[in-house]
Amino acid sequence: MNIPTKNYTIITGGSSGIGFEIAKIAAGEGKNILLISNDQDELETAQGKINDFPGECGIYFCDLSVSDEIHKFVDWIRSHHIEVD
Repeated sequence: MNIPTKNYTIITGGSSGIGFEIAKIAAGEGKNILLISNDQDELETAQGKINDFPGECGIYFCDLSVSDEIHKFVDWIRSHHIEVD
């Protein structure tokens, strides 16, 4: 099966604060975004708000201070054929 590749803008800390504001701007421009955060509840809330904008919004729970989690995240990106902007 050939899975189409999509470009995503990855925003770390995207569930709140400056990261969330950047996510809203990118989403408003129609970009597909992927929010990364270590707070699952905030990720889901942010995704719900971003879904009102054009483009797609994905979320991924990850603590970027843990190297094993970073490696898992990179493997996940590759397995889902995601291109990163």
